[in-house]
Amino acid sequence: NAPANTPMVPIPACQKIWDDAEQKAVSAQDAYIASDPRDQKIFEQGTHYREEGAAAFHHCYAQQAKNQEVFAVLTRQAQVLADTILKK
Repeated sequence: NAPANTPMVPIPACQKIWDDAEQKAVSAQDAYIASDPRDQKIFEQGTHYREEGAAAFHHCYAQQAKNQEVFAVLTRQAQVLADTILKK
């Protein structure tokens, strides 16, 4: 186990995707709670917003992380660990 010495930082474009999806999901959840009788379609829409938001966030992060300075730092740290293991 080798912890990273450099924390990952949020990527604003990806965080916006996450926040927007969460806002839609919370709105759907509020609408579901207010519905009487409970409207299952609204509940499912809220779940859909969360699932789609998570997928879009992860896709964004996968695309954007390699362009972040922290990625280069973590890559160097990983290379040092790999080199150390290979020397043993």
